[in-house]
Amino acid sequence: MRLLNFVTLLALAVLPPTVLAGSLPDTGLVSCYDNTGINSGVEVDTGTHPRQDCRYGADAGNGAGVLYKLGAGNAGFDYSKISYTGVDLGGDASNAYSASLGGTSASDWACTRDNLTGLIWEVKTSTPGTLHHKSNTYTWFDDVNTTNGGNIGDAGGGTCSGGSGCTTKDFIADVNSTSLCGKTDWHLPSIRELESLVSFNPASAYFIESTYFPNTQNGDIFLSATSYADSASNATSIWISKGNGASTTQLKSGYPGQVRLVSGTF
Repeated sequence: MRLLNFVTLLALAVLPPTVLAGSLPDTGLVSCYDNTGINSGVEVDTGTHPRQDCRYGADAGNGAGVLYKLGAGNAGFDYSKISYTGVDLGGDASNAYSASLGGTSASDWACTRDNLTGLIWEVKTSTPGTLHHKSNTYTWFDDVNTTNGGNIGDAGGGTCSGGSGCTTKDFIADVNSTSLCGKTDWHLPSIRELESLVSFNPASAYFIESTYFPNTQNGDIFLSATSYADSASNATSIWISKGNGASTTQLKSGYPGQVRLVSGTF
């Protein structure tokens, strides 16, 4: 049995790398705490503050240099850059493609793949007047009864550029019409999908990987497709920039928010 297990592990070790779809990223928390704050002296798992998150999981494995990544990212996060046409641009943390952000060729970075969840995320651009501009806002709108939680939201729209309208439904249709990164299943993420991007590393200026998700602005609240269970007039959303990384709720009507579309589900 031990020999069989060894052979199985050896076979797995030489298989080509694949996206680990369905997994969940760690929290990004790499610091340990005592009663007063961060304290490097409690990092050994003994004493008065044992079993802390900083000592376990993918984040700790990355710190110890034993975590395999298909791409790159801080702590236990693992991202790869994808071109506008759907070409994998490589797994390193280089910003080589940033100058072409928002372009439409095979070498222009436009999306980021999470190698743990398998989700592919829209990347925002700083180029004014474009469909994916960082300052575009949208009102939550879904007129399909089976997915809107009992409230369609607001067809009035936010403030946006480059598309046919400024509701979430408009934006989804516009992005799918372009086959961004070779995908046509772009949608508003669920709160579970959106929360998978959050890093609680206090050393980071943002609660999202700024290397792989540039142009995320201070104070941005990103909308999810998930209606609030206690009130269908609200949608769940998340402070995913310099807020607190926590989910919250926002009225569907009259309160435009940021949107980061996703391809795939988990």
